Amino acid sequence: MDDPHLASVLADLDRLEPLARELTRGLDTATMNATPPGGGWSIAQIFEHLCIADASYVDGCLPKALTKAAGKARKPWKPSLFGGWLRGALANLQKKLPAPKIYRVDGAVRADVVEAWLRGVHKLRAQIESAAALDLNTRLSSPVSKLIRISLGDALAIPVVHGHRHLAQVERTRKALGR
Repeated sequence: MDDPHLASVLADLDRLEPLARELTRGLDTATMNATPPGGGWSIAQIFEHLCIADASYVDGCLPKALTKAAGKARKPWKPSLFGGWLRGALANLQKKLPAPKIYRVDGAVRADVVEAWLRGVHKLRAQIESAAALDLNTRLSSPVSKLIRISLGDALAIPVVHGHRHLAQVERTRKALGR
């Protein structure tokens, strides 16, 4: 991958699957669905949240943005104001961030939630690879609000940073459950 931004995003993405598998290895359904003693989401709910959020990018705004970017001349990528802020906020594991309403888990969790999330991760990888020759500065609306505009380069990176944030939460939840 020639683009340094996309190469970095892919390197970070490639760490997600092994980490998710390690963190969920040996966990039974009861443990996956147990909420931590101090409250919060269960491990299964965390992965369901990731599925919902990632789908809003992978199946939502990214396909149209990739098509739009294909018709533009490639320029060096610069983070958008909001996209850069969001990536930084998600990377800060010390700061709690409330989930936007559209990404909140209502309690229902699919049975194969970890595998469902990993299928989305693989789809995101293909989208990142397909963006290598595209204009990463192409603007698109955030899935959370049509009023928020981010760059394609941000939109490809945000689910990856978000994934790492929540895998750290899975690790904390697992420890809180004594697993």
